[in-house]
Amino acid sequence: SGAPTDGFIVVRTRRAQRTGGFVRSALESNQTPSGSAWLGTAGGGANGGGRAYASALLSYFDTAGPDQALANGHAYNVARHSTSGLAQAGYSRGRLDLNAMYFRDVSRFQVPNSSVIPGTTTPDNWEMDPSRTNLLVGSGIMRWARGQTTLFSLSHTRTHQKLNGSGSAANANFVDGGLLNDNRTTHLNARHTSDALGLRVTAGGDVMLWHTPTGQNSYEGIEREERITSGFLQVERRVFGDRLALDAGHALLDFLLDQFKNLGLTLVGELRASFGADRESRRNGDAEPAHLGQVRSCLLYTSPS
Repeated sequence: SGAPTDGFIVVRTRRAQRTGGFVRSALESNQTPSGSAWLGTAGGGANGGGRAYASALLSYFDTAGPDQALANGHAYNVARHSTSGLAQAGYSRGRLDLNAMYFRDVSRFQVPNSSVIPGTTTPDNWEMDPSRTNLLVGSGIMRWARGQTTLFSLSHTRTHQKLNGSGSAANANFVDGGLLNDNRTTHLNARHTSDALGLRVTAGGDVMLWHTPTGQNSYEGIEREERITSGFLQVERRVFGDRLALDAGHALLDFLLDQFKNLGLTLVGELRASFGADRESRRNGDAEPAHLGQVRSCLLYTSPS
């Protein structure tokens, strides 16, 4: 997000269209059982009323990894166990779509051993246990009128990990049997697209807050905070029967790190021209690809901290 001409990437997951579900199970090599179950339902929408949907997915995966040893005689150390759940719900009425999603994963996994370490050396057999992830997302689309659309989303992620291994005991930040790695990220973004007078104008912005109270792996015990604020404006004009698209974009990014000390301000400006098949040819599938070429000019400026 925040790119001057590309805007935001919006990922839409599958939603239930009617009541149904499935159950899947598998047993694979290396002692690897897995399975999942999904259930969803949807209703409403009659006589122009609102339509709602809800679904839930549960998954399980476990593997012991290969029985064989590496060339140096050490174990592969690639066992993994994961249990996860995903819940979704949404409501649509008229021009408004609202969606919510919650994801939780509880895992433990080993860190692969190296095959280049001499076999006489005792392997550390590193393992991440536990590894927990929680993700909550709310998003929506508002279609105010023809050619006037607003997209917005708010998400929060929390992860908790503990890295265990014989080598970690020598680290000064060895806590509670391992090295902790906790992360908290909050992300808010919004954009509006307007089609009028032969122009497509898109404007938006986002704010991302990140905090690790424990420090990350290799930087254990060093608390860090970051805030990134960005905004962008893009104007697009198509001419010559849509054979040529002219873009002008501008983005502003502000980085604040470590107790909100200003790292710097970045300005990005871009001009782009894309040329290819006309609209009618693209509609009939006569041209592939639709855009045959692109000319770009970009200006980047970063202020001193």
